[in-house]
Amino acid sequence: MRDREYFLGRLLADPRFLCRHTPDLCAAVYRKVSNVLRLKLASEHRGLKRQPPWLRPPVATGTDSTAFARFPQYPDWPAVSENVAGTQADAEGGADDPEREFASHRWGFLVDPSCAWGRNSDELQPVLRWIEVHSDRAGPAWETYSACERVANLLLYVGARRRQPLGALEQPLVKFVAESLDWIAAHLEYYGSSQTNNHLINNARALVMGGVAIGSAQAYAAGLDILRKTLPEMVLSGGFLRERSSHYQLIVLGWVLDAWKFVAVKQTEEGPDALFLAGYVRNMARAARLLCDRSGLLLASIGDVSPDVTPASSSLRLATLYPEVWPPAEPAPAMELRDGWFRSERADGIVLGNFPMGRHPLPYPHHGHTDYSSFVWTQGGREILTDNGRYRYTADAISLLQTSARGHNVPLVNGFAPVCGSLLRGGAWWPRPYADSTLELNSHGDRMLLKHDGFARATPVRRHTRELMLLDRDLLVSDIFEGTGSVDLQLCWQFGPGFTTFDGVRLIASGAAGEVWLTIDGVRGRPVVEFASGAQPGAWRSTEYGTMIPSLGILLGWRLDLPAAVKTRFELQLCAA
Repeated sequence: MRDREYFLGRLLADPRFLCRHTPDLCAAVYRKVSNVLRLKLASEHRGLKRQPPWLRPPVATGTDSTAFARFPQYPDWPAVSENVAGTQADAEGGADDPEREFASHRWGFLVDPSCAWGRNSDELQPVLRWIEVHSDRAGPAWETYSACERVANLLLYVGARRRQPLGALEQPLVKFVAESLDWIAAHLEYYGSSQTNNHLINNARALVMGGVAIGSAQAYAAGLDILRKTLPEMVLSGGFLRERSSHYQLIVLGWVLDAWKFVAVKQTEEGPDALFLAGYVRNMARAARLLCDRSGLLLASIGDVSPDVTPASSSLRLATLYPEVWPPAEPAPAMELRDGWFRSERADGIVLGNFPMGRHPLPYPHHGHTDYSSFVWTQGGREILTDNGRYRYTADAISLLQTSARGHNVPLVNGFAPVCGSLLRGGAWWPRPYADSTLELNSHGDRMLLKHDGFARATPVRRHTRELMLLDRDLLVSDIFEGTGSVDLQLCWQFGPGFTTFDGVRLIASGAAGEVWLTIDGVRGRPVVEFASGAQPGAWRSTEYGTMIPSLGILLGWRLDLPAAVKTRFELQLCAA
């Protein structure tokens, strides 16, 4: 929390600094007080939710149907081993993590590929027992997002096994879906135009799917109205979700595909609503391929990992339900910049990262981390430099380290991250103008260039440029620091699985995967070596929510005179796979 200490210290010591920030401080206090009051006055499950001003008031589903109407055709869902796919309900998170309870109410088991849809007559018994037990809507089971997941997972399951009649189960399930749609429409997850609102896409998905499945024109229309409003806001022009998470790109692509499939059944694929969603499907899938290998699996979990489903399951779900879309038929280009994401490929090496161009802070919350100028590097399918993901959505020590700059491949100057992170331990607040900075991303030949002025808020570094260049089997990282004076520089590096120890004298990371030799020019003397967490090996990787694996995370430090150019060359000596 170096930014917090520095910012508060300047407020007390510099009257002009205090005056410049008074409007932002007052606005923050107003938001805090108003949020507390609204929460106290809100009814169950309303919280800070608002009725979207651009949406007609919520209405009943308008159907008394006792049977399901229409479903898309899905391919057969093959049985697979549980170590390949599975829901997150049983992940290891602590007992204090509310995501564990939420996951237990979302019926993820219905769309787990390992359940072999339609082959077991008792598959719906847990659903019926849940409906019987959870009639009280005041509890956490009826949180809106969970209600949407239940509707979508149930309808995907029923649609996939339509060749086996539901019999006496059909009427109570239709009734449950209709009641759930009414509940969702009355508790939409809209928090105002400046908030993330990504859950609104999930709300809309459930309303569209349910509207088609039970024949409710009202639910269908509400869902399409939301999608037409939110998709242009939540999905950037290049097809990337603005959330800054590689896993959530796959998650939301799946949501849009689910809605598109049901819409196409209602009005054919040439209908206006289907064509609208098909455009987003194509664009989002084209963007998502930058994050994945040719089999459709994520190259790295950059940013948050969803508690609902593993990244491997997300890819498998897309490939199983939508083989016409996933994995993409065309490989990713060798060099690509799209919506702040960048990918560079040479031979069997790939560099991938996220560096949103324009003004920081972003005007909305997101699932990204304090990782500006960070990147991941894979060689021959092996992770050499990695992103450690996020263990949980709680303020535990491991999750806080993983989301901090020390948990990414970035430089620190006088202990500060490249751009200002939140000044709140468990929340999000970037005080302006203190936190303001600009970011620029471009490529030049076979080099990727990342530039920003974020260090200027609190250090003598006026501008930082990071240049990434893949060689045949090696990687060259050049960091240019503009300014005057002297600073303490630390280079943070997070090594992938198979690298467990670091030799601070010879600058070699080693392990079962082989060795990575570091050669560093532009600094004097040996670096001071620290482990990111303070103890060896230094970090933890969380490729699935609620799980963590020890990993090698180090910081190399020097005293540096400005201006300076520091070049780090990584040379690989990998063991045979």
